Amino acid sequence: MVIVTDQYREMDRQSIWHPYTRHSAAEAGDFPIITRGEGVHLFDIEGNKYVDAISSWWACNLGHNHPRLVEAIMRQARELQHSILGNLSHPCAIELAAELVNLFSDPCHVLFASDGASAVEAAIKIAIQHWHNLGHPERSRVASLENAYHGDTLGAVSVGYLEAFHSPFKPVLFPAYRAESPCCGRCRHEKEPGSCNQECFESMLTIFEQHADELAAVIIEPLCQGAAGMRIYPIEYLRLLDQLCKEKDVLLIVDEIAVGFGRTGKMFAFQHGDVDPDIVCLGKSLAGGYLPISATVVKDKIFETFWDQPEDRTFYHGHTFSGNIKWDPSWTCLMWSMFGASA
Repeated sequence: MVIVTDQYREMDRQSIWHPYTRHSAAEAGDFPIITRGEGVHLFDIEGNKYVDAISSWWACNLGHNHPRLVEAIMRQARELQHSILGNLSHPCAIELAAELVNLFSDPCHVLFASDGASAVEAAIKIAIQHWHNLGHPERSRVASLENAYHGDTLGAVSVGYLEAFHSPFKPVLFPAYRAESPCCGRCRHEKEPGSCNQECFESMLTIFEQHADELAAVIIEPLCQGAAGMRIYPIEYLRLLDQLCKEKDVLLIVDEIAVGFGRTGKMFAFQHGDVDPDIVCLGKSLAGGYLPISATVVKDKIFETFWDQPEDRTFYHGHTFSGNIKWDPSWTCLMWSMFGASA
């Protein structure tokens, strides 16, 4: 049976709840119905060609229908489709984790999940339990930036609250400290790059001065706050924050989900300066947009506080799709080679 465009659109109106989409727009029913992709282009059911300027929500950094990636998916699908990492393992999860670890200067471990928000949720929980494991349960608060976006699960919303998106959920969010959002393009302090002394950092400094003993971690989108309107800020801000976190013994979490894997010209945005985060959240481009996978990369100094003897401090956290996917090493080799990283 051949289904024509109008039939698909009517079926769409009757059955799909579109994310981030107003009902009136969905009801109008004139969305392009995408049937295939090639490189930077998408093609709809009527043959129209579009530039995927949003990179399918910032994920397809290697383009659509890349032959090596498609072949990797086909090859792995014939071997194993799903295998959990809870008290089990499989070679490709091991190999991918090892490749990721090799991208960082300090020893670390990788916790896999299926999407960026889940990586952020894990990072927040790890930071809080880390301090609990060390006998400091009072260190349970998190600081972030105004206008931050870290995902749409409740923990991620708590540290990345946007009024237009999240106001109905405000009563159930945990409290977070929010510092002024830096932005060179629309500087609140009317500074130019040549005269800037990072005045925007003062509010973050005040939070630390008043609440460092309560803080488990700070989470930040490095160099660019995406959903806030592509707010770009200098690496010097991140350097100052890294130094402050080390002075006050507060964990630094960088959310590289949108900007990682080459988006800023380096493998990770924080690598533009001498910045050494404790936890790094990865997603989107980690799989080139071809399969849902994310990762929370955690320094071993944190990982080791979750030892289970003589007292059980295990991180009882995971999802059905947490490193379940069989992964072809050539997939990551393709991405790594673009930026001169080890593979």
